Amino acid sequence: MHTTRHPAAHRSTISLCAAALVAMLAPHAHAQSQVVGWGYQVAWGGREQPASLIAFTAVAGGRDHSVGLLRDGSVSCWGSNVSNQSAVPGDLSTVVQVAAGGYHSVALQADGRVRCWGLNAYSQCDVPSTLSEVSRVSAGDFHTIAVRGNGALTCWGDDRESQSTPPAGLPPIRQAAGGSYHTVAVATNGLVSCWGGNYVGQCDVPANLPRIKQVEAGEEFTVALSEAGQVFAWGVNFLGECEV
Repeated sequence: MHTTRHPAAHRSTISLCAAALVAMLAPHAHAQSQVVGWGYQVAWGGREQPASLIAFTAVAGGRDHSVGLLRDGSVSCWGSNVSNQSAVPGDLSTVVQVAAGGYHSVALQADGRVRCWGLNAYSQCDVPSTLSEVSRVSAGDFHTIAVRGNGALTCWGDDRESQSTPPAGLPPIRQAAGGSYHTVAVATNGLVSCWGGNYVGQCDVPANLPRIKQVEAGEEFTVALSEAGQVFAWGVNFLGECEV
């Protein structure tokens, strides 16, 4: 059932794209990688894009902020900081993966611990005390997702559309992603599962999908990349976001 959305939670596909950050990870001179970002820029009490964006291995984009992982395992954030989503904790140890929610940031440390900072209105930054041996992290607008080494999935934060409640009987998960009010996961066998808000079909997984290796989630649409390199998309299509 669709519930009333938090006013600040609404975003169009235009704003989703405007906040996009693209990492150009092809090798350059001195074996460094360069990050290029474009789109809407506004201060909002935030942090400016670093003058030198090199030596990054991964990036993630929230609504109004970006998170970058450097080669040395440190983290840099820029953009809006109204909810402290760009205020990187000083006690982070070596990080191996980053993710960005709507207004919060997530880091997976090399020791398997998950760290979150930023908006915590729905406890999306309250990492479960029993969580351990995490292999991947991701985030929706107001919820956080962790895949453990054994393929078990743990979600926390906003659950108004049951997006933080994985369905029973999920097979071991390879990777997952979060939209505004839904979650998508791909199992180690290549099968895709979606749950949460489904008011525009974002959780209606197409029949006869081939084996999938990666999934991503927009606000109200879902994207899957097959092992053969095909892209599939479903959900809201007001602006052609599902017309691959």
